[in-house]
Amino acid sequence: MIEQIFFDTDCISSFLWVERTDIILELYDQRIILPEQVVDELSNPRVSHLSSKVEQLLSQNEIEMAEIIVGTEESRLYYMLTRNPKSGQKPIGKGEASAIALSKVQKEYWPAIT
Repeated sequence: MIEQIFFDTDCISSFLWVERTDIILELYDQRIILPEQVVDELSNPRVSHLSSKVEQLLSQNEIEMAEIIVGTEESRLYYMLTRNPKSGQKPIGKGEASAIALSKVQKEYWPAIT
């Protein structure tokens, strides 16, 4: 199993803004996953040019999109991170939370290949 790399909004947008997705595509060929929440955040009308770049990468199968399904371990972690954090912690953004939840659960089921 090839380990997937989940990008949050800040990370992927940094490469999109400077038009250098070639760097991450070369480094992480066929491993880049954007959570649906990240794609949603990038669809903000103020940065529509980023959304169109993401849509192009998705349509060319250079990256993939992942959903968090209700009732899964990922959805429970996502909910906790965004809406019901542990005592003393603040909620985090949807893009960050989805990338964390998906990557944490993936790590538990598919340990890195050594």
